[in-house]
Amino acid sequence: MNKALLCVSLVLFGSVAQVAAQTPYYQGKTIAMITGSQAGDLFDLYARMVAMHMAKHIPGNPNTVVQNMTGAGHMSPPISSTPSPNPTA
Repeated sequence: MNKALLCVSLVLFGSVAQVAAQTPYYQGKTIAMITGSQAGDLFDLYARMVAMHMAKHIPGNPNTVVQNMTGAGHMSPPISSTPSPNPTA
């Protein structure tokens, strides 16, 4: 009985101590949101609203930046963010 109580208390209190000691991962970092529309367009406004709201709810309160990348019918952000294949492989 005492061993079981000791094991349970170590598991509970040991994990709480580790969580309290961690610092937020996004503290002092910047998150970039890329939108495929022009500045001032409706999709740009949506992205800016989401970025402002998202920054408040991520631990560490990171900075959020909305980048506009127009062209190709809103397909340039996904194309530019995918890694290119390795030509030597």
